[in-house]
Amino acid sequence: MNFTSPRSEESGPRAWGYWLLATDYWLLFVRLRIFHALMVLGGLSFLTACSGGASIEEKPVSYPPSVEAGATYLASRRHPDDEAAERRYREELAGLHDWVREKDFAIVYNTGGFGGAALGGDGEWGSVVRGITAVLEQAGFSATVIEHHRSKNAVPEFLGEVAELARGYPKKAGLLAEKLDFLLHYHPSLKVIVTGRSHGAVFGNEALKGLPGRPRAYGIFAGTPFWYRDALDARALVVNYNGVQPDAFHAGDPCTILKANLHLPLSQPPPGGAIQVLKWYISMPGHEYSWEYPRVRSEIEAFLEKIAKARPD
Repeated sequence: MNFTSPRSEESGPRAWGYWLLATDYWLLFVRLRIFHALMVLGGLSFLTACSGGASIEEKPVSYPPSVEAGATYLASRRHPDDEAAERRYREELAGLHDWVREKDFAIVYNTGGFGGAALGGDGEWGSVVRGITAVLEQAGFSATVIEHHRSKNAVPEFLGEVAELARGYPKKAGLLAEKLDFLLHYHPSLKVIVTGRSHGAVFGNEALKGLPGRPRAYGIFAGTPFWYRDALDARALVVNYNGVQPDAFHAGDPCTILKANLHLPLSQPPPGGAIQVLKWYISMPGHEYSWEYPRVRSEIEAFLEKIAKARPD
């Protein structure tokens, strides 16, 4: 197997990125008016289903007293005035502890777009997560997947996700970092790989930055937006070229993006790359990263070989 070294990456101006995203979204919703989209958006709520991995909210509860104490402390600190929310968070942490027990790797599935997709229905980035799992297991490691949902495919959650993205995910990334820090503390041999594509790469990198003292936390990201200029964590692999077509979203190529969207709204992802907005898709040529791309696969395999050899801290 031939391995390639991770590429160095470039990012475009954040302000230009916001302008381009706003333009794309405006064009999308103008076209949606043809179909009375405002009426549709006001009445529909799309729920996501969890499959192919463990939902981060649904785990069996079984843990020793020391873990119970740690989970109770974090839950009471995060929800000091809400007993029900405190209980749910405590049980979630305990369930995560059980889920990764006796595992060498925990792989966090974190979708692109605006965070509403589920692993079972994600043929693109889901294939990468499944590929990572297969490579590790073939090398003799035990691995499990934690499915993390940032949002849902409904208008209120979508708007909240946009607001978080604009601020660099201060709340959502911090929450995931807290959960992973909990797991790394109570599982001293566990390694965690946070994954993410597109906006999910921004979220994943911000979460990884929230674990500065955890060398066993890694990231595998792809298709970073060109406006994202924050430093990429040294523990992360970032793939911004699929080996077939340049990523217009990463490069900040407005002409290519606008030309690709001179059509009616799409209810299915177009070939070659896209960003999902609720149930519709904006074409993004080259913004596609699946396990079937040899370059994507080889860069990830080389990175996995590197971190598999790293000794636990």
